[in-house]
Amino acid sequence: MSEELTQNITVKKGDEVFLDNVSLILNKGEAMALLGDNVPLKRLFLKIIASQKKDVVLLIEDDTVLSDIILSNSDRYILRTSILFGTFDVTEYLEYKFSHLEMPRAQRLVIIKDRLTRFGLQEYADKKLKSLSSHQAVLLNIVAQSTSSKKIIIIDGDSFLDGEIKPVLERAITGLKSLGYGIILSVCLNELADSAGIDRMGKIEDGKIKELTLPIKKSDKKLIHPGLISKWRLFLMKLKRSAKKAKQKKFSVEVVRPKDDF
Repeated sequence: MSEELTQNITVKKGDEVFLDNVSLILNKGEAMALLGDNVPLKRLFLKIIASQKKDVVLLIEDDTVLSDIILSNSDRYILRTSILFGTFDVTEYLEYKFSHLEMPRAQRLVIIKDRLTRFGLQEYADKKLKSLSSHQAVLLNIVAQSTSSKKIIIIDGDSFLDGEIKPVLERAITGLKSLGYGIILSVCLNELADSAGIDRMGKIEDGKIKELTLPIKKSDKKLIHPGLISKWRLFLMKLKRSAKKAKQKKFSVEVVRPKDDF
């Protein structure tokens, strides 16, 4: 069974076309990696999907993007900042996040134990959130959505700029797939797109989504322009400074959708 996430999306600014009549379909329980070096464009595309589909949740891992922080008011958009409950331990935090489950506390604790085991966090059940590493916090943030009634979880991982996060993402993919979720993992690094559990890869290129074969072929190795990572870090630093001055420039585009979507 396939889920049509979005269809016939065109994104353009003036005469420049960033997405040209793009559609995206995800099979049930499938994990797809989405590559591409235009991070703002990918984020916009993911937000279009989340805004159109009620059964999708988008996890945003880059707290420096102000436009994403605004979206944290919606339960479809989850920010890393949602984990900042320093006085909670991991179990207490998941009790809070799973409070929507209408069941006795004893049953809820059984589910929490199951989730911690599935995602390899069982030894951290009593750890305070403030003592977790950034990688552990990423994984717990994903675990916190693992009782969502939504069918598809999108992980905006374009702020992951080193391969050390790969084991964390692989555990997240394995855990989510074992629960029947479909997954889209948006990343810049080929190494992360090649994570265990990924079934399909796509790359946004020339306004289209190009299907890549697994594993990544040599012809696709140069998906990332030389110096992109250092440039991206510099961009984040500049973004933080501009955010403090409340003078961030907005990415303005025109989104064209079929009339049936309205």
